[in-house]
Amino acid sequence: MKKKILLLLLASFCLSISAFAAPEKFEKYSGEAVTYDEILSSPKVVLFLWTTRCPYCREELQKMNLDYTISKYAKFYFVDIGERRQDVEKVVKSMKLKEHIFANIIFDKDAKMAEKFSIIGVPTFIYMRNGQVVDQGYYFDESILKTVFRNE
Repeated sequence: MKKKILLLLLASFCLSISAFAAPEKFEKYSGEAVTYDEILSSPKVVLFLWTTRCPYCREELQKMNLDYTISKYAKFYFVDIGERRQDVEKVVKSMKLKEHIFANIIFDKDAKMAEKFSIIGVPTFIYMRNGQVVDQGYYFDESILKTVFRNE
């Protein structure tokens, strides 16, 4: 009996270690999964954290929807915080968001990414270089991209 309990404890310990070691995965709008490490693998990344219910988030999305050139500065990810896919799909359709946006929407269902960056409000832009946060802001402006990434 003691052996069974010991084996059970050992098995649960091993499972918890493997679950802890597994990289955090986020679902993309396309249905594919992406890990946090994959997101940061680009040397220049902008995370836009948003929700569908936020009117200011929608304004920022509209600005970026009109500007196809934003991707020349950095890889953009549009991180929806804690909402259902159906709600995001409605916004994508109603706003007629272009592929450069909807192809890079990530669902942060449990707000883990928002928590990682201590986000207290949306919209929030996080500018990262080589995996390190270099700036943070609350609105989109191409001049900010030029300043943050120094035309690199």
